[in-house]
Amino acid sequence: MSSGSRKKNAAVVRRRNLVEGILAAGRESSAATVMLHTAIAERSGLTATDTKTIDTLFRLGPVTAGELAGYTGLATAGPIRAGFAQVLENYGDEQLETILDFMRRSSHRARELTAAITARSSPRGRKLPTRAPLRGARS
Repeated sequence: MSSGSRKKNAAVVRRRNLVEGILAAGRESSAATVMLHTAIAERSGLTATDTKTIDTLFRLGPVTAGELAGYTGLATAGPIRAGFAQVLENYGDEQLETILDFMRRSSHRARELTAAITARSSPRGRKLPTRAPLRGARS
């Protein structure tokens, strides 16, 4: 294998690793954000779905129930992952490294905020459960 081929292969592997890292960090970030929103909601006596629906209504203004359902609908992970991987094709390796760093740091901060919120007593006077960070999560 020529030196040029090795360099090209190394670049392909590096990029694949960056994209996979960002997709994994996205899942971690999503989980940390869900835990944060759940803790905030519990503190208010609501569910995470309630608070996200309220947030959607604040952003959109008056909408019909059907429109609200359309904005808050869920999708399976497969198409979402493929869609994000396609978006990442628009970025260079250095940009992907920055995105990955940001996602890891924001997930870490979300876990810290979740721990701080759940460490306090709930409005009903009971101690809220503390959630542990995800296994294998990097800070």
